[in-house]
Amino acid sequence: MAENRNFPSIFQPLKVGPITLKNRLHFAPMVSAHADAETGRVTTDLIEYIGGQARNGVSLITIGSTPVDFARGRDYMGCLSVTNDFDVPGLTLLAEEAHRYGAKLSCELQYAGRIADPLFLNGMKALVPSVTPDMDPNEFAEITKEEIQDVIRLFQNAAKRLKRAGFDMIMLHGGHGNLTSAFFSPLTNQRTDEYGGSLEKRMTFGLQMAKALREAVGDKMAIEFRISQDEFLPGSPTWDEQAAYINALSEYIDLVNISNGLIWHPYYVRYMMPSYLEPRNLNVEAAAYIKQRVSIPVAVVGNIPDIQTAEAIIAEGKADMVSMARNLIADSDFVTKAERGQAKTIRPCLHCLDCVTFPNVGHPLRCAVNPVAGRETKYHFISRSDTPKKVLIAGGGPAGMMAAQICARRGHSVILCEKSDHLGGRMLEASALYAKDYHRRYLDWDIKTTQNCVSDIRLNTEVTRNRKLYASLLPKPISSVMPIP
Repeated sequence: MAENRNFPSIFQPLKVGPITLKNRLHFAPMVSAHADAETGRVTTDLIEYIGGQARNGVSLITIGSTPVDFARGRDYMGCLSVTNDFDVPGLTLLAEEAHRYGAKLSCELQYAGRIADPLFLNGMKALVPSVTPDMDPNEFAEITKEEIQDVIRLFQNAAKRLKRAGFDMIMLHGGHGNLTSAFFSPLTNQRTDEYGGSLEKRMTFGLQMAKALREAVGDKMAIEFRISQDEFLPGSPTWDEQAAYINALSEYIDLVNISNGLIWHPYYVRYMMPSYLEPRNLNVEAAAYIKQRVSIPVAVVGNIPDIQTAEAIIAEGKADMVSMARNLIADSDFVTKAERGQAKTIRPCLHCLDCVTFPNVGHPLRCAVNPVAGRETKYHFISRSDTPKKVLIAGGGPAGMMAAQICARRGHSVILCEKSDHLGGRMLEASALYAKDYHRRYLDWDIKTTQNCVSDIRLNTEVTRNRKLYASLLPKPISSVMPIP
Protein backbone atom coordinates (compact mmCIF):
# COMPACT_ATOMS: atom_id res chain seq x y z
CA MET A 1 0.00 0.00 0.00
CA ALA A 2 1.44 3.38 -1.06
CA GLU A 3 2.13 5.83 1.74
CA ASN A 4 -0.21 8.78 1.95
CA ARG A 5 1.99 11.88 1.89
CA ASN A 6 -0.51 14.04 3.75
CA PHE A 7 -1.37 11.70 6.60
CA PRO A 8 1.11 8.81 6.53
CA SER A 9 0.27 7.55 10.03
CA ILE A 10 -3.52 7.61 9.68
CA PHE A 11 -3.49 5.76 6.39
CA GLN A 12 -1.36 2.86 7.55
CA PRO A 13 -3.08 -0.52 8.05
CA LEU A 14 -3.53 -1.86 11.58
CA LYS A 15 -3.59 -5.51 12.60
CA VAL A 16 -6.23 -6.13 15.27
CA GLY A 17 -6.29 -9.76 16.28
CA PRO A 18 -7.38 -11.83 13.27
CA ILE A 19 -8.36 -8.86 11.07
CA THR A 20 -6.47 -6.07 9.31
CA LEU A 21 -7.94 -2.57 9.16
CA LYS A 22 -7.11 -0.48 6.10
CA ASN A 23 -6.46 2.71 8.08
CA ARG A 24 -6.49 4.06 11.64
CA LEU A 25 -9.87 5.85 11.56
CA HIS A 26 -12.79 4.27 13.39
CA PHE A 27 -16.42 5.37 13.27
CA ALA A 28 -17.09 5.33 17.01
CA PRO A 29 -20.18 3.64 18.46
CA MET A 30 -23.18 5.94 18.38
CA VAL A 31 -26.87 5.07 18.32
CA SER A 32 -28.49 6.54 15.21
CA ALA A 33 -32.04 5.37 16.08
CA HIS A 34 -32.57 4.02 12.57
CA ALA A 35 -33.53 0.51 13.68
CA ASP A 36 -37.22 -0.26 14.15
CA ALA A 37 -38.24 1.51 17.38
CA GLU A 38 -40.33 -1.38 18.69
CA THR A 39 -38.40 -4.46 17.58
CA GLY A 40 -34.88 -3.20 16.86
CA ARG A 41 -34.94 -4.89 13.47
CA VAL A 42 -32.73 -3.65 10.65
CA THR A 43 -34.35 -1.07 8.37
CA THR A 44 -33.42 0.29 4.96
CA ASP A 45 -32.56 3.58 6.65
CA LEU A 46 -30.06 1.83 8.93
CA ILE A 47 -28.48 -0.04 6.01
CA GLU A 48 -28.03 3.20 4.08
CA TYR A 49 -26.68 4.98 7.16
CA ILE A 50 -24.01 2.28 7.61
CA GLY A 51 -23.31 2.40 3.88
CA GLY A 52 -22.82 6.15 4.08
CA GLN A 53 -20.16 5.78 6.75
CA ALA A 54 -18.47 2.97 4.85
CA ARG A 55 -18.34 5.14 1.71
CA ASN A 56 -16.75 7.84 3.86
CA GLY A 57 -13.64 5.65 3.97
CA VAL A 58 -13.26 4.58 7.60
CA SER A 59 -11.69 1.20 8.23
CA LEU A 60 -14.05 0.18 11.05
CA ILE A 61 -17.66 1.02 11.90
CA THR A 62 -19.11 0.16 15.29
CA ILE A 63 -22.88 0.20 15.74
CA GLY A 64 -23.53 1.79 19.13
CA SER A 65 -25.17 0.61 22.37
CA THR A 66 -26.74 -2.68 21.31
CA PRO A 67 -28.45 -4.47 24.22
CA VAL A 68 -28.20 -8.23 24.60
CA ASP A 69 -31.47 -8.17 26.57
CA PHE A 70 -34.15 -6.10 24.85
CA ALA A 71 -36.52 -6.39 27.80
CA ARG A 72 -34.23 -5.40 30.67
CA GLY A 73 -30.89 -4.17 29.35
CA ARG A 74 -31.94 -1.48 26.89
CA ASP A 75 -31.12 2.23 27.10
CA TYR A 76 -32.18 3.69 23.74
CA MET A 77 -35.22 3.65 21.50
CA GLY A 78 -34.27 2.79 17.93
CA CYS A 79 -31.26 0.69 18.95
CA LEU A 80 -30.39 -2.49 17.07
CA SER A 81 -31.61 -5.92 18.17
CA VAL A 82 -29.26 -8.92 18.24
CA THR A 83 -31.46 -10.89 20.63
CA ASN A 84 -33.30 -13.17 18.24
CA ASP A 85 -32.24 -15.57 15.51
CA PHE A 86 -34.71 -13.79 13.24
CA ASP A 87 -32.42 -10.74 13.50
CA VAL A 88 -29.63 -12.47 11.58
CA PRO A 89 -30.86 -11.88 7.99
CA GLY A 90 -31.08 -8.13 8.60
CA LEU A 91 -27.71 -8.09 10.35
CA THR A 92 -26.24 -9.83 7.31
CA LEU A 93 -27.40 -6.95 5.10
CA LEU A 94 -25.56 -4.50 7.37
CA ALA A 95 -22.32 -6.49 7.11
CA GLU A 96 -22.64 -6.75 3.34
CA GLU A 97 -23.17 -3.00 3.02
CA ALA A 98 -20.08 -2.17 5.11
CA HIS A 99 -17.93 -4.73 3.27
CA ARG A 100 -19.11 -3.36 -0.07
CA TYR A 101 -16.95 -0.28 0.56
CA GLY A 102 -14.03 -1.99 2.28
CA ALA A 103 -14.98 -1.27 5.89
CA LYS A 104 -15.06 -3.77 8.73
CA LEU A 105 -18.20 -3.88 10.87
CA SER A 106 -18.50 -4.19 14.63
CA CYS A 107 -21.28 -3.95 17.19
CA GLU A 108 -21.13 -2.53 20.71
CA LEU A 109 -22.74 -5.14 22.97
CA GLN A 110 -23.92 -3.93 26.35
CA TYR A 111 -26.25 -4.51 29.26
CA ALA A 112 -27.57 -1.20 30.54
CA GLY A 113 -27.86 -1.99 34.25
CA ARG A 114 -28.13 1.28 36.13
CA ILE A 115 -28.51 3.27 32.92
CA ALA A 116 -31.47 1.26 31.61
CA ASP A 117 -34.31 3.44 30.38
CA PRO A 118 -37.31 2.90 32.72
CA LEU A 119 -39.54 3.18 29.65
CA PHE A 120 -38.42 -0.29 28.56
CA LEU A 121 -38.39 -2.08 31.92
CA ASN A 122 -42.15 -2.70 32.06
CA GLY A 123 -42.20 -2.59 35.84
CA MET A 124 -39.08 -4.73 36.32
CA LYS A 125 -36.12 -3.53 38.35
CA ALA A 126 -32.85 -2.72 36.62
CA LEU A 127 -30.07 -5.18 37.48
CA VAL A 128 -26.95 -3.75 39.15
CA PRO A 129 -23.94 -5.25 40.98
CA SER A 130 -25.03 -3.58 44.23
CA VAL A 131 -27.92 -1.37 45.29
CA THR A 132 -25.89 1.49 46.73
CA PRO A 133 -27.31 4.15 49.09
CA ASP A 134 -27.87 6.62 46.24
CA MET A 135 -30.18 4.14 44.43
CA ASP A 136 -33.91 3.65 44.92
CA PRO A 137 -34.44 -0.03 45.94
CA ASN A 138 -37.82 0.14 44.21
CA GLU A 139 -36.06 0.70 40.89
CA PHE A 140 -32.89 -1.41 41.19
CA ALA A 141 -32.13 -4.99 42.19
CA GLU A 142 -28.79 -6.64 42.97
CA ILE A 143 -28.03 -9.18 40.29
CA THR A 144 -27.75 -12.77 41.58
CA LYS A 145 -25.04 -15.24 40.61
CA GLU A 146 -27.60 -17.16 38.54
CA GLU A 147 -28.61 -13.98 36.74
CA ILE A 148 -24.95 -13.18 36.08
CA GLN A 149 -24.61 -16.45 34.19
CA ASP A 150 -27.84 -15.73 32.32
CA VAL A 151 -26.49 -12.34 31.24
CA ILE A 152 -23.20 -13.89 30.08
CA ARG A 153 -25.16 -16.39 27.98
CA LEU A 154 -27.12 -13.54 26.43
CA PHE A 155 -23.84 -11.88 25.41
CA GLN A 156 -22.58 -15.17 23.97
CA ASN A 157 -25.73 -15.75 21.95
CA ALA A 158 -25.65 -12.20 20.59
CA ALA A 159 -22.02 -12.64 19.57
CA LYS A 160 -22.81 -15.89 17.78
CA ARG A 161 -25.56 -14.16 15.79
CA LEU A 162 -23.18 -11.40 14.76
CA LYS A 163 -20.63 -13.99 13.69
CA ARG A 164 -23.26 -15.76 11.58
CA ALA A 165 -24.20 -12.44 10.03
CA GLY A 166 -20.63 -11.79 8.88
CA PHE A 167 -19.58 -9.09 11.35
CA ASP A 168 -15.82 -8.73 11.76
CA MET A 169 -15.63 -7.60 15.39
CA ILE A 170 -17.62 -7.13 18.55
CA MET A 171 -17.10 -4.44 21.15
CA LEU A 172 -17.81 -5.30 24.77
CA HIS A 173 -18.95 -2.05 26.36
CA GLY A 174 -17.32 -1.81 29.76
CA GLY A 175 -17.62 1.93 30.32
CA HIS A 176 -19.97 4.82 31.09
CA GLY A 177 -21.58 3.16 34.10
CA ASN A 178 -23.38 0.21 32.47
CA LEU A 179 -23.48 -3.24 34.11
CA THR A 180 -20.00 -4.39 33.02
CA SER A 181 -18.51 -1.04 34.00
CA ALA A 182 -20.29 -1.01 37.35
CA PHE A 183 -18.81 -4.37 38.35
CA PHE A 184 -15.30 -2.96 38.03
CA SER A 185 -15.85 0.20 40.06
CA PRO A 186 -15.66 -0.03 43.87
CA LEU A 187 -18.21 2.81 44.02
CA THR A 188 -20.92 0.77 42.35
CA ASN A 189 -19.77 -2.73 43.30
CA GLN A 190 -19.96 -3.31 47.04
CA ARG A 191 -20.47 -7.06 46.90
CA THR A 192 -18.78 -9.42 49.33
CA ASP A 193 -18.79 -12.52 47.13
CA GLU A 194 -16.27 -13.52 44.42
CA TYR A 195 -17.48 -10.63 42.22
CA GLY A 196 -16.65 -7.78 44.59
CA GLY A 197 -14.07 -6.40 46.97
CA SER A 198 -10.45 -6.58 45.79
CA LEU A 199 -9.27 -5.48 42.35
CA GLU A 200 -8.98 -9.10 41.24
CA LYS A 201 -12.53 -9.89 42.33
CA ARG A 202 -13.94 -6.77 40.66
CA MET A 203 -12.30 -7.97 37.43
CA THR A 204 -14.12 -11.30 37.61
CA PHE A 205 -17.31 -10.33 35.81
CA GLY A 206 -15.50 -8.65 32.92
CA LEU A 207 -13.02 -11.51 32.57
CA GLN A 208 -15.78 -14.12 32.56
CA MET A 209 -17.62 -12.09 29.96
CA ALA A 210 -14.60 -11.63 27.70
CA LYS A 211 -13.72 -15.32 27.94
CA ALA A 212 -17.29 -16.31 27.06
CA LEU A 213 -17.28 -13.99 24.07
CA ARG A 214 -13.98 -15.41 22.83
CA GLU A 215 -15.41 -18.91 23.12
CA ALA A 216 -18.47 -17.77 21.17
CA VAL A 217 -16.65 -16.20 18.22
CA GLY A 218 -13.45 -18.26 18.12
CA ASP A 219 -10.37 -16.90 16.41
CA LYS A 220 -12.07 -15.43 13.33
CA MET A 221 -13.51 -12.28 14.90
CA ALA A 222 -11.77 -9.52 16.80
CA ILE A 223 -12.97 -8.34 20.22
CA GLU A 224 -12.68 -4.76 21.43
CA PHE A 225 -13.24 -3.63 25.01
CA ARG A 226 -14.42 -0.12 25.84
CA ILE A 227 -13.62 1.49 29.18
CA SER A 228 -14.18 4.76 31.00
CA GLN A 229 -10.54 5.40 31.81
CA ASP A 230 -11.63 8.12 34.19
CA GLU A 231 -15.00 8.24 35.96
CA PHE A 232 -13.89 11.34 37.90
CA LEU A 233 -15.77 10.52 41.11
CA PRO A 234 -13.55 10.04 44.17
CA GLY A 235 -12.98 6.33 44.74
CA SER A 236 -13.36 5.37 41.08
CA PRO A 237 -10.84 2.94 39.53
CA THR A 238 -7.38 4.43 39.10
CA TRP A 239 -5.48 4.51 35.83
CA ASP A 240 -3.13 1.82 37.11
CA GLU A 241 -6.11 -0.39 37.98
CA GLN A 242 -7.49 0.15 34.48
CA ALA A 243 -4.14 -0.88 32.98
CA ALA A 244 -4.06 -4.01 35.13
CA TYR A 245 -7.62 -4.82 34.06
CA ILE A 246 -6.79 -4.45 30.36
CA ASN A 247 -3.70 -6.61 30.71
CA ALA A 248 -5.79 -9.31 32.34
CA LEU A 249 -8.41 -8.99 29.57
CA SER A 250 -5.80 -9.10 26.79
CA GLU A 251 -5.88 -12.90 26.88
CA TYR A 252 -9.30 -12.58 25.21
CA ILE A 253 -9.50 -9.13 23.60
CA ASP A 254 -7.61 -7.55 20.69
CA LEU A 255 -8.21 -3.81 21.10
CA VAL A 256 -9.08 -1.41 23.92
CA ASN A 257 -11.07 1.78 23.36
CA ILE A 258 -10.39 4.65 25.79
CA SER A 259 -13.39 6.80 26.68
CA ASN A 260 -14.47 8.30 30.01
CA GLY A 261 -17.39 9.67 32.01
CA LEU A 262 -20.57 8.24 33.48
CA ILE A 263 -23.89 8.41 31.67
CA TRP A 264 -25.92 8.26 34.90
CA HIS A 265 -24.13 11.12 36.61
CA PRO A 266 -25.62 14.58 35.87
CA TYR A 267 -22.19 16.24 35.84
CA TYR A 268 -19.81 13.66 34.42
CA VAL A 269 -22.10 12.60 31.59
CA ARG A 270 -20.72 15.63 29.73
CA TYR A 271 -17.36 13.88 29.39
CA MET A 272 -18.89 10.82 27.74
CA MET A 273 -19.59 12.74 24.53
CA PRO A 274 -18.05 16.16 25.10
CA SER A 275 -19.45 19.29 23.52
CA TYR A 276 -17.47 22.27 22.24
CA LEU A 277 -17.35 23.53 25.83
CA GLU A 278 -15.12 20.67 26.99
CA PRO A 279 -11.33 20.29 26.54
CA ARG A 280 -10.06 19.11 23.17
CA ASN A 281 -8.44 15.67 22.89
CA LEU A 282 -10.07 14.79 26.15
CA ASN A 283 -8.72 11.24 26.52
CA VAL A 284 -5.48 11.34 24.55
CA GLU A 285 -3.14 11.49 27.53
CA ALA A 286 -5.07 8.68 29.22
CA ALA A 287 -4.72 6.59 26.07
CA ALA A 288 -0.98 7.32 25.94
CA TYR A 289 -0.68 6.23 29.58
CA ILE A 290 -2.47 2.95 28.86
CA LYS A 291 -0.57 2.34 25.62
CA GLN A 292 2.73 2.33 27.52
CA ARG A 293 1.42 -0.38 29.84
CA VAL A 294 -0.49 -2.84 27.65
CA SER A 295 0.44 -5.09 24.77
CA ILE A 296 -2.66 -4.73 22.59
CA PRO A 297 -3.56 -1.79 20.29
CA VAL A 298 -5.23 1.24 21.86
CA ALA A 299 -7.98 3.38 20.31
CA VAL A 300 -8.96 6.79 21.67
CA VAL A 301 -12.15 8.84 21.40
CA GLY A 302 -13.25 12.21 22.77
CA ASN A 303 -13.39 15.70 21.23
CA ILE A 304 -10.67 15.15 18.64
CA PRO A 305 -11.16 18.21 16.45
CA ASP A 306 -9.81 17.30 13.02
CA ILE A 307 -7.81 14.95 10.82
CA GLN A 308 -4.56 16.83 11.48
CA THR A 309 -4.91 16.19 15.22
CA ALA A 310 -5.75 12.55 14.58
CA GLU A 311 -2.58 12.21 12.51
CA ALA A 312 -0.49 13.73 15.30
CA ILE A 313 -1.97 11.36 17.89
CA ILE A 314 -0.95 8.32 15.84
CA ALA A 315 2.40 9.76 14.74
CA GLU A 316 3.38 10.57 18.34
CA GLY A 317 2.54 7.06 19.48
CA LYS A 318 -0.21 8.11 21.89
CA ALA A 319 -2.71 5.69 20.37
CA ASP A 320 -2.91 3.18 17.55
CA MET A 321 -6.32 4.24 16.31
CA VAL A 322 -8.54 7.32 16.48
CA SER A 323 -12.28 6.92 17.03
CA MET A 324 -14.58 9.64 15.78
CA ALA A 325 -18.30 9.92 15.15
CA ARG A 326 -19.44 13.53 14.91
CA ASN A 327 -16.65 14.65 12.56
CA LEU A 328 -17.56 11.83 10.21
CA ILE A 329 -21.25 12.71 10.40
CA ALA A 330 -20.59 16.38 9.69
CA ASP A 331 -18.82 15.54 6.42
CA SER A 332 -19.86 12.42 4.54
CA ASP A 333 -16.55 12.53 2.64
CA PHE A 334 -14.27 13.28 5.60
CA VAL A 335 -11.87 10.37 5.10
CA THR A 336 -11.92 10.45 1.30
CA LYS A 337 -11.05 14.15 1.25
CA ALA A 338 -8.17 13.61 3.68
CA GLU A 339 -6.83 10.69 1.67
CA ARG A 340 -6.94 12.73 -1.55
CA GLY A 341 -5.11 15.70 -0.07
CA GLN A 342 -8.26 17.84 0.20
CA ALA A 343 -8.36 18.16 3.99
CA LYS A 344 -8.96 21.91 3.80
CA THR A 345 -12.33 21.23 2.18
CA ILE A 346 -13.60 19.02 5.05
CA ARG A 347 -16.73 20.50 6.62
CA PRO A 348 -15.94 21.13 10.31
CA CYS A 349 -18.16 19.72 13.04
CA LEU A 350 -19.70 22.16 15.53
CA HIS A 351 -19.68 19.57 18.35
CA CYS A 352 -23.11 20.97 19.16
CA LEU A 353 -24.55 17.54 20.09
CA ASP A 354 -27.56 17.82 17.77
CA CYS A 355 -26.69 14.37 16.44
CA VAL A 356 -26.92 12.97 19.99
CA THR A 357 -30.05 14.85 20.99
CA PHE A 358 -32.29 13.32 18.36
CA PRO A 359 -31.55 9.61 19.07
CA ASN A 360 -31.87 10.27 22.80
CA VAL A 361 -35.60 10.73 22.25
CA GLY A 362 -35.94 8.00 19.62
CA HIS A 363 -35.72 10.26 16.58
CA PRO A 364 -33.35 9.23 13.76
CA LEU A 365 -30.01 11.02 13.77
CA ARG A 366 -29.74 14.45 12.20
CA CYS A 367 -26.80 16.86 11.85
CA ALA A 368 -26.85 20.63 12.19
CA VAL A 369 -24.38 21.15 9.33
CA ASN A 370 -24.87 18.11 7.07
CA PRO A 371 -28.43 17.74 5.76
CA VAL A 372 -27.63 14.35 4.21
CA ALA A 373 -26.57 12.68 7.49
CA GLY A 374 -29.28 10.33 8.72
CA ARG A 375 -31.23 10.77 5.48
CA GLU A 376 -29.02 8.59 3.29
CA THR A 377 -32.01 6.68 1.91
CA LYS A 378 -33.51 9.88 0.52
CA TYR A 379 -30.22 11.50 -0.50
CA HIS A 380 -28.06 8.52 -1.40
CA PHE A 381 -26.08 10.71 -3.80
CA ILE A 382 -26.50 14.37 -4.69
CA SER A 383 -26.61 14.10 -8.47
CA ARG A 384 -26.42 16.66 -11.24
CA SER A 385 -29.77 17.99 -12.37
CA ASP A 386 -31.06 16.98 -15.82
CA THR A 387 -32.68 20.40 -16.12
CA PRO A 388 -30.31 23.07 -14.78
CA LYS A 389 -32.03 26.28 -13.72
CA LYS A 390 -31.16 29.78 -12.65
CA VAL A 391 -31.83 29.93 -8.89
CA LEU A 392 -32.21 32.98 -6.67
CA ILE A 393 -31.42 32.48 -2.98
CA ALA A 394 -32.37 35.21 -0.53
CA GLY A 395 -30.05 35.43 2.45
CA GLY A 396 -26.40 34.57 2.94
CA GLY A 397 -26.60 33.01 6.39
CA PRO A 398 -25.77 29.35 7.08
CA ALA A 399 -29.05 28.11 5.56
CA GLY A 400 -28.74 30.28 2.47
CA MET A 401 -25.11 29.27 1.93
CA MET A 402 -25.95 25.57 2.30
CA ALA A 403 -28.78 25.93 -0.22
CA ALA A 404 -26.43 27.74 -2.59
CA GLN A 405 -23.75 25.04 -2.28
CA ILE A 406 -26.20 22.22 -2.93
CA CYS A 407 -27.78 24.00 -5.90
CA ALA A 408 -24.34 24.71 -7.39
CA ARG A 409 -23.34 21.08 -6.83
CA ARG A 410 -26.42 20.02 -8.77
CA GLY A 411 -25.38 22.21 -11.69
CA HIS A 412 -27.77 25.12 -11.24
CA SER A 413 -26.72 28.71 -11.85
CA VAL A 414 -27.01 30.42 -8.48
CA ILE A 415 -27.51 34.05 -7.55
CA LEU A 416 -27.02 34.51 -3.80
CA CYS A 417 -28.29 37.81 -2.43
CA GLU A 418 -27.44 39.11 1.04
CA LYS A 419 -28.79 42.42 2.28
CA SER A 420 -25.78 43.09 4.56
CA ASP A 421 -22.17 43.62 3.50
CA HIS A 422 -21.01 40.12 4.53
CA LEU A 423 -21.95 36.44 4.45
CA GLY A 424 -22.58 34.49 7.64
CA GLY A 425 -25.80 35.93 9.02
CA ARG A 426 -26.29 35.57 12.77
CA MET A 427 -23.58 32.91 12.88
CA LEU A 428 -21.07 35.73 13.20
CA GLU A 429 -22.55 36.68 16.54
CA ALA A 430 -23.19 33.09 17.61
CA SER A 431 -19.52 32.21 17.11
CA ALA A 432 -18.09 35.23 18.91
CA LEU A 433 -17.75 33.69 22.38
CA TYR A 434 -14.31 32.39 23.33
CA ALA A 435 -15.44 28.74 23.58
CA LYS A 436 -16.93 28.64 20.11
CA ASP A 437 -13.81 28.06 18.06
CA TYR A 438 -15.54 25.11 16.36
CA HIS A 439 -18.28 27.49 15.22
CA ARG A 440 -15.75 30.00 13.89
CA ARG A 441 -13.97 27.27 11.94
CA TYR A 442 -17.26 26.16 10.47
CA LEU A 443 -18.24 29.70 9.49
CA ASP A 444 -14.86 30.26 7.81
CA TRP A 445 -15.28 27.00 5.90
CA ASP A 446 -18.87 27.85 4.97
CA ILE A 447 -18.03 31.26 3.54
CA LYS A 448 -14.99 30.04 1.58
CA THR A 449 -16.88 27.03 0.19
CA THR A 450 -19.75 29.25 -0.92
CA GLN A 451 -17.40 31.73 -2.57
CA ASN A 452 -15.63 28.90 -4.39
CA CYS A 453 -18.77 27.36 -5.86
CA VAL A 454 -21.10 30.34 -6.39
CA SER A 455 -19.88 32.91 -8.90
CA ASP A 456 -22.71 35.43 -8.45
CA ILE A 457 -22.81 36.63 -4.83
CA ARG A 458 -24.52 39.99 -4.39
CA LEU A 459 -23.90 41.70 -1.07
CA ASN A 460 -25.86 44.75 0.05
CA THR A 461 -28.74 43.41 -2.02
CA GLU A 462 -32.09 42.89 -0.37
CA VAL A 463 -34.52 40.62 -2.18
CA THR A 464 -37.85 42.38 -2.55
CA ARG A 465 -40.75 42.17 -4.96
CA ASN A 466 -38.60 43.75 -7.62
CA ARG A 467 -39.92 42.91 -11.05
CA LYS A 468 -36.66 43.89 -12.71
CA LEU A 469 -34.69 41.48 -10.52
CA TYR A 470 -37.13 38.66 -11.18
CA ALA A 471 -37.09 39.42 -14.90
CA SER A 472 -33.29 39.09 -14.90
CA LEU A 473 -33.65 35.53 -13.63
CA LEU A 474 -36.10 34.39 -16.29
CA PRO A 475 -34.83 32.72 -19.49
CA LYS A 476 -34.71 35.05 -22.43
CA PRO A 477 -37.54 34.69 -24.94
CA ILE A 478 -36.71 32.48 -27.88
CA SER A 479 -37.24 35.36 -30.26
CA SER A 480 -34.39 37.28 -28.67
CA VAL A 481 -31.83 34.59 -29.35
CA MET A 482 -33.19 33.06 -32.53
CA PRO A 483 -34.89 35.20 -35.16
CA ILE A 484 -38.34 34.01 -36.12
CA PRO A 485 -38.46 33.51 -39.90
